[in-house]
This record gives sequence, C-alpha cells and structure tokens, in this order.
Amino acid sequence: MADYFKKDNPTRVAEDVMQKKFGGSLPVFVVFEGDMQSPEVLKMMISTEHFMKEDPNIEITQSIADLIEQMNDAMGEGKKIPDDKAKIEQLWFLLDGQEVMPQLVNDNLSKGIIQSKFALVDSKELEVFTAKMNRFIEENPNEHCKIELTGMPSVYDKLNKSLINSQYNSLLIAIIMVVLIVGLILRSASKGIFAAIPVVATIIVLFGFMGITGIPLDIATVLVASIALGIGIDYSIHVITGFNKHLISHGDAEKAIEETILLSGKAIIINVISVSAGFFSPSVFANRALAKFRLTGCHKHV
Repeated sequence: MADYFKKDNPTRVAEDVMQKKFGGSLPVFVVFEGDMQSPEVLKMMISTEHFMKEDPNIEITQSIADLIEQMNDAMGEGKKIPDDKAKIEQLWFLLDGQEVMPQLVNDNLSKGIIQSKFALVDSKELEVFTAKMNRFIEENPNEHCKIELTGMPSVYDKLNKSLINSQYNSLLIAIIMVVLIVGLILRSASKGIFAAIPVVATIIVLFGFMGITGIPLDIATVLVASIALGIGIDYSIHVITGFNKHLISHGDAEKAIEETILLSGKAIIINVISVSAGFFSPSVFANRALAKFRLTGCHKHV
C-alpha cells in the first residue's frame, strides 16, 4: 500500500522510518493455546522466537516466555525457563499486575502470543516467511499447546492468493461468456472465438509488459485486464461485423478488408481516442484542481 504514495508523502516517509528504525510496521503474532505457566509451553515459545529471528525481516520478538527468562535471570538462576512449574508460578507472581501482561496473555492464562514486526512489505518476502513459519509449526507439534500464525503477513498472503485466483477465474468466465454471447449475436461459434482471440492476446501482452517492467499485480492493477477485455471486445465486433457486411456486398475478401479498415478502422480509432481521453481527463483535472486549491489556500493563509 505504501507504493501508492509518493516518496515525499508523510505516510510514505513514516512507513520508511518504521521499517528502518523500528523493525517494520506489519505486526506478526504467533498464538499459543495451552497452559501459559507450563514449562513445555514456555520453552516452545522461546524455540519459536529463535526460529523467527533467523529471518532477516524479524528483529525483535516479545512474549511472556521472555519475561519469565529475564525474571529467572534476575533471581540468579540463569536466563532460561525453569523446569519446575512451581518456580514459574513464583516468578509469575512478581510479574502479575504489570501493564504489559494483558498484551501477552489472556486473563485465565489459557492463551499467549509472541509479538513481532515484519520489516518489509514485499509480497514475495511475506509469502516465504508465512510458508516457512507454517512449515515450522507443522514439523514441531507440541502436545501441551496449539500454535497458530496470525498477523498481517498471513492476511496479505491469503489476500494475494485470493486476488490471483479471482483474477484467473473472472477472466476465464469473462472470456467464455464473450465467446458465447458474440457467437450468438453473430450466429457463429467460430466468429465468437475469432472475436476473443485479439482480446486474449492483448491481455497476455499486458501482463507480460507488467511483469517485465515490474508493475505489481495488486488491488488496483488487477482491474486492468477486465477493462481491456470489456473495451477490446467492441473493436473485435466492429471489425467482424464490418467485414461480413462488405463481404456480402462485394463478394471480394480483399475489397471487404480494405473497406473494413477504412470505415470500421476509423470508428475504432475515434473510439480509442475518446475512451483514452475519458480515462486520462479526470486525473489531469483532479491534479489541476488540487494544485489550484493548494495555491489558493496558501495565498489566503499568507
């Protein structure tokens, strides 16, 4: 989302500061469901934190297990989780009432979390981290607690997968419907397929161009293919109907193609220019209006 803002925008600047100085802005949580005073559960928390810190995008983690280790170290028994639950309960008594406790465990001590932050917002890095954490949880089952990864990396990972799946499904359905509807209008299944071919080719080139130039497929750009499909099919219908009309009139394919280019071609060019102007004008007018508003506001303020 930060890429939608310019580099000097306060939101983008704040995001950069969070990533460079505070370890990121995307919260990561690992939820543990079990007895939070159990040595096995707390030791599993510590193991999970050590695994998380192996990722270069995770710098700091925090959990109740960290506090128990620190308290045990302060008591002179070393920075570790005690093996005896009674000792943990004694250390817990010293921590009880601290403001941080409600952020790490619930009231009945049946759930606890590891808090952390992810440094980057790159979708590939988020996907790799999420897959790695889920694999760690699967490979390290614990009979004393249930572990689950939550937080924004998991949300973004599921959102990206849903976005791509929706894109594939919607385009496939749209192309099939275009072929059927155009085929019915023109009373020919082959003409419906021919009408869809240039549109599909355009979408392939479009996604190829986005991949080469590094334009991401996100919530905004995912609409481009649908717009291209909706606009492009009109041009196919113009050409096919124009060619059929001139072919029936003259009976000569070359003459029909020439007249189609001269007549339908002009209409398509005019359509392209008008549609492009329609998409281009609002952004230009909006930028001009915003600039005028800022200048007027500054003038009045002075």
